[in-house]
Amino acid sequence: MRQIPNEYNGDVEQIDAELLRLVQARRALAQGKRLFPPAETIEAWSARFGVETNQIRYLLHHVNERIREVPLHDPGQLLRELRIQPNLLLEIIGGENYSVQRHGMHGGGSQTKIEFMVSPALPDELDHLAFSFVPSAVFLERKVREIRLDRQVDF
Repeated sequence: MRQIPNEYNGDVEQIDAELLRLVQARRALAQGKRLFPPAETIEAWSARFGVETNQIRYLLHHVNERIREVPLHDPGQLLRELRIQPNLLLEIIGGENYSVQRHGMHGGGSQTKIEFMVSPALPDELDHLAFSFVPSAVFLERKVREIRLDRQVDF
């Protein structure tokens, strides 16, 4: 198997261990509740730390502990279709504490389809629920410069 170059060191290990300790402490304080800062706080952190707001939202959304494991079942009936950008999280506000995970995505452009796994199952009547798409981003992704491949590429 090919060895992938890795320059991990003790300084980075200490930071990683502290990050994990902080995640554990945050989850203990949350006690399974969804805790999320207001938009103004996220904007201030974005300016302070030089991190895009979508990346902050993504990180904090994924730091929340998932209380319930979601059993995989066949998806329910398709109720409606929306054309949306692919980097979105789904939030459901209602009587239950819904766990939502992205379950799949395919297509592209105006033909993108994102599937979400929701637990517990949504009720037949959705009138008392509110659905929100929250912008997301791949956490701290590096901007990739696109290169047109108009010549042979050897690797």
